[in-house]
Amino acid sequence: MRATLRWAHSDLRTHRGEALFLVLATAGIVASLLLATALFGYATNPWQRVFTQANGAHVTLHTTAAANAGELAGLDGVRSVSGPYPTEDLTLASRGSRASVELRGTAERPGTGRPLIVSGHWLDPAAPDGVVLESRLARALLTAPGETLTVPGTGRTLTVVGIADSAEPRYRPGEQRGLVWALPSALA
Repeated sequence: MRATLRWAHSDLRTHRGEALFLVLATAGIVASLLLATALFGYATNPWQRVFTQANGAHVTLHTTAAANAGELAGLDGVRSVSGPYPTEDLTLASRGSRASVELRGTAERPGTGRPLIVSGHWLDPAAPDGVVLESRLARALLTAPGETLTVPGTGRTLTVVGIADSAEPRYRPGEQRGLVWALPSALA
């Protein structure tokens, strides 16, 4: 072992330029691999990025109107609470496409589970029939801000004022209802 170390030491002394290049190349490769791993993890998990930016909720409860959800804020470990929100299950139609949705009534953008507006704007009391759609639902219905949605079987229409990303489960036809935010007055 000692002879190997003496041989390596003498070789490094006689070939300093090559040794320095080898050390720098190895350090560059290691740094590149670490950076690539970090960026790959960030790029392949967009949901985590949205969850962090939206201050996503770790727990979501659906209760009856009689439940006192305000008591949850006082429980140990609860850092923030949003809601409760009145909800209504609907089917919306646009351009021949239909989707089952949960219409959620809220006058202000929630602090926890806050929708991230990607197009348009948040709800405005001046437009009582305005709604903000979750982005995957908007793509499924082929809608954009300014377009009108209908509730089949009724004369009711809703105007899309915004599209938002959300950390909540996304719309999946036949599996997960789409999420639509509206003013409480828009709920029937």
